[in-house]
Amino acid sequence: MKGRELLLRAIRNETTPRPAWLPFVGAHGARIIGQKASAYLQSADLVVQGLKKARELYRPDGLPVMFDLQMEAEALGCELRWSDQGPPSVAAHPLESGKSLPDLPVFDPSQGRFPVALDALRTLKKDIGSDVALYGLICGPFTLALHLLGNSIFMQMFDHPDYVKAVVGFCASVGRKAAQAYLENGADVIAVVDPMTSQISAAHFQEFCTSPLNDLFNFIRERKGCSSLFVCGDASRNLEAMGATTCDNMSIDENIPLENVRDITRACNKSFGGNLKLTSVLLLGNEDDAKLDAIRCIDIGGGCGYILSPGCDLPFNVPERNLAAVAAMVHDRYEREVAKRTIIARSAAEADAVYSIPGGSIFCRCLVTEFIDALQTLPERFNAAAAPIEGVVIEASGMADPRVIRTLLQETRLDRLYRLGSIVAIVEPQSFLKLIHTLPAILAQVEAADRVLVNKTDLASPEEIAATEQAVREASSRARIVRTCRCAVDVDLFGRAPKRELHGELAPCVDPDYARLTLRFSGDTDVDDLRRRIVALSDDIYRAKGFVPAGGRLLSFDYSAAGLGGNTPPTGAAEPALVFIVKGPSRPRVARALSGLKNAALET
Repeated sequence: MKGRELLLRAIRNETTPRPAWLPFVGAHGARIIGQKASAYLQSADLVVQGLKKARELYRPDGLPVMFDLQMEAEALGCELRWSDQGPPSVAAHPLESGKSLPDLPVFDPSQGRFPVALDALRTLKKDIGSDVALYGLICGPFTLALHLLGNSIFMQMFDHPDYVKAVVGFCASVGRKAAQAYLENGADVIAVVDPMTSQISAAHFQEFCTSPLNDLFNFIRERKGCSSLFVCGDASRNLEAMGATTCDNMSIDENIPLENVRDITRACNKSFGGNLKLTSVLLLGNEDDAKLDAIRCIDIGGGCGYILSPGCDLPFNVPERNLAAVAAMVHDRYEREVAKRTIIARSAAEADAVYSIPGGSIFCRCLVTEFIDALQTLPERFNAAAAPIEGVVIEASGMADPRVIRTLLQETRLDRLYRLGSIVAIVEPQSFLKLIHTLPAILAQVEAADRVLVNKTDLASPEEIAATEQAVREASSRARIVRTCRCAVDVDLFGRAPKRELHGELAPCVDPDYARLTLRFSGDTDVDDLRRRIVALSDDIYRAKGFVPAGGRLLSFDYSAAGLGGNTPPTGAAEPALVFIVKGPSRPRVARALSGLKNAALET
């Protein structure tokens, strides 16, 4: 059975002799042919070359023509910020800057970069389309609405819901035109990729998204196409609402347990796809990691209506060998069984190498004793006499001053056991320039570092990146600055470190510049209300982190100057509470603003 037929059987929720395999090759296609993403995503010839190379390397059953959720926004007048290692991002939102829907250009698939995608699709259909199912990816209506409105969409959902519904409905009409163009040029499957729906509640999903999405899926079905609803991010609370739409397939990322989406899709007669781990396994792991993760997914997915795929588009720098390892697990049952026995047995014999010291900065007087004890006992704990430890990585909090580490090792005589290696600081352009004025330890971290990784450069403007690098140079003239996306860079952590002068003092347990608040929950809370309150306090809060109960389950919550994150379930037991680190003088104001939140109380 050819791969195309196998994948189409899977997406129709039929039994297949092996799992269908769909690597979401987007900007990664540029890397494997030695091109920049910015050139690749604007050239039909390069897209064809990249996907043909991906077919040769990864033996897929299906491939997306282009994975770029900004194409519709670009055609509607949004300005883009380009990256050499990923798709572009939207830099300006026309409906946020005073324009109205009638002011936008009429969407036409002959405009923007759609001709590039359609030209590539026609060529691929002719050359490999009998063997490989081809996906046309369109930006989901809610995500496209956010491109047009910006982050104000979340407040407008409360203040002007009818207006938001009109914008989302308009975006669905754009999606229908894009889907029709893909289908008419040979696409087998239309994937509606709507990652920003992971940021809203199930009630809001049903209110703002269900009807526009169903219009899209019904439109695709009427034209004999197959449809997939693909949501990157933790959409756990929306799984049932997604299952109630009329799509043929649901695809999810690693934040959601695969068995959860399997059970929901089977109850509503849909197929499902996912959820290979993008960063920890495919990007930063090795071939064994990739094989084990593929086996995990295949064992859960089963042999009916399942498509093995990563949780979003592949990062630019994913090693080809890791994806080839996944392909080997897909195509060879015997090799899969051998890998399962040998790799799992070897992994089980290895000790857990993570030692956590929670509660604040390890370089403060409150925790330093526990930190020293951990360093003293590590050699015995991991039997270093039998198998020497290559090195110890210390991940300190954002409030830590690492300049004290050399003195600490010398005074405790731990320098007999440990040699200080590399010191690496990670900064983000969108938060660093603010934090250097509000969080004193940030500059100390840069001053101590041998390398400073300027991360998330794909999300920052050239001006923000340049200003961040200038501020880093002013803090440390000797640190090497490295631009990264998702911290994808090789760093020799344990090599010979350069000579450096480090002088610092342990932080006091109580610092008047900071205050700590704990918000405890007695039941499900209103996450949207919590987000609004925290955003309103953005000048007063350094960090808010913990687990929030919502929809009958716990979800992680993480706020910093870089924005909101989290939404993943805990890996083990966790307490329903949020810990806030705030400016010391702002403590009363923050406490007042958080009072009255549903099923929540501040610990006194």
